[in-house]
Amino acid sequence: ASAGASIALHRMLTDWNESSTWNLLSGGITADDIEAIATADSTLPDASATGYVTFSGLASTVQAWLDGDINHGWAILTDVTNGWDFVSSEGVTIAERPELIIEYSAPEPQASTAHTLTVTNTFDVVNGDVTSIDNLIADDGGDGISLREAILAANYTINSGGPDTVNFNISTSDPGYIDPTPGAPGNGDEYWSIAPTSFLGFITDPVILDATTQPGYGGNPVIEIDGSAMGSGTAGLVLRTNDSTIKGFSVHSSPDEGIEIDGATGFGDNNTIQGNGIGLDAEGNVQGNTEYGLMFTSDADGNQIGGTGANEGNVIAGNTAFAGVIIRDSDNNTLEGNFIGVASDGVTSLGNLSHGILLNDTAANNVIGGTAAGAGNIVANNTGDGIRLDDTAGTQNTFLQNQIYNNTGIGIEIAEAGPTYGVTLNDAGDGDGGVNNQQNFPVLTAVDVDSASSVTIDGTIDSLATTTYRIEFFANSAADGSGYGEAERYLGFTTVMTDGSGNANFSVNLAASVSVGEFIT
Repeated sequence: ASAGASIALHRMLTDWNESSTWNLLSGGITADDIEAIATADSTLPDASATGYVTFSGLASTVQAWLDGDINHGWAILTDVTNGWDFVSSEGVTIAERPELIIEYSAPEPQASTAHTLTVTNTFDVVNGDVTSIDNLIADDGGDGISLREAILAANYTINSGGPDTVNFNISTSDPGYIDPTPGAPGNGDEYWSIAPTSFLGFITDPVILDATTQPGYGGNPVIEIDGSAMGSGTAGLVLRTNDSTIKGFSVHSSPDEGIEIDGATGFGDNNTIQGNGIGLDAEGNVQGNTEYGLMFTSDADGNQIGGTGANEGNVIAGNTAFAGVIIRDSDNNTLEGNFIGVASDGVTSLGNLSHGILLNDTAANNVIGGTAAGAGNIVANNTGDGIRLDDTAGTQNTFLQNQIYNNTGIGIEIAEAGPTYGVTLNDAGDGDGGVNNQQNFPVLTAVDVDSASSVTIDGTIDSLATTTYRIEFFANSAADGSGYGEAERYLGFTTVMTDGSGNANFSVNLAASVSVGEFIT
């Protein structure tokens, strides 16, 4: 470039991708603190240099990204019209293509005497010493401890005998305190809203985030994470660690998932997600998250979602795209006692805007529901299938005692290659294989109501030879439009073993009440 010209890196404030051009923004990119930050992060000392050149002094920006600021990269700006040419990443000569090398040192994990932190404000700041839990307790910046600070300090603290713990004790004088009925203080509807302005950062070390410890908690979340100001492509909370717990939060309005368990770095196993409202605000209103409510991805295995105890089930509702829950390329996870598309009262409709639960990308050996009291999930009112196994899902996924009804699609969809949508018909001998081995369904041939508390159900199943199957029965207030069953009210089960040809008949008497006009499936 001309002598005296300036060629500088300015941190971008606007999202873009590799298809974007200079004219993406009107008149090009301007360093105006709107499209890009006005003050340059780095300026070339010699604008006339050729070959490889180096921008230095970028540590503070990279650190900010590590701490959770949105990363939109840099714009290379010059103040002359005959500025600077460089070869693109698709240039013919590989040696001339640009190369980005970043060298930095992250804080090393530190030992700590304390392994419990208490969040005391709703601020989205990092002004304390987050290099360990001990250090943050000693220097919280003078304004208490934020959730962002607590996550960072827990990440940097070496565990001792188990996960670190983050509790909550935020004052009613905090600016994030909300009382929907201010004329009736202390009536149980008060909550505290945390509104991050950027990604809270990956949770990378085992930790228990327990929002049920906040004074005022009575069974419904009173700590809210409102992701509406986070920026694009950001989940509310992301676990990239094992053996952690996220408990008792309202997580909504995130630009991506509400909660994500990510096994991409080799972790993401044996975590627990309980008692959260994913897609609901703390007042119980549907706000949704932009994509999935809850995502398992990239070998996130052995996780527990919900449970059979009081207030352990999650409400997953109103999420906008794809599914309330997705299990992707992840195995041996358990979902119990959750409310997916319905409020915790089990009645109020709060559907997700696609499938209730979606399994794909080889997901296998996952258990949805269970046989213990309260283990079944309610999956209702969703605009796709209740539970969908895409044609890329694996096998041995189990569904037990779930209430699945009033979804726009069918109750449980086992898709064939294509993928297909709608009921997959039985095949003789059930030898077709594929997703969940394309399990044949039983056929009911008769239902007799013996008394007000007894019903007998007859039927047949044609499947693999000399194999034991559990068959569950349900009563439904309405028939599914497909002509095949949903599962509104659990009645009971039987087990059968097929003969050498793969056939079995059953006649089971259940101690259950069935009303006139109900449909048995």
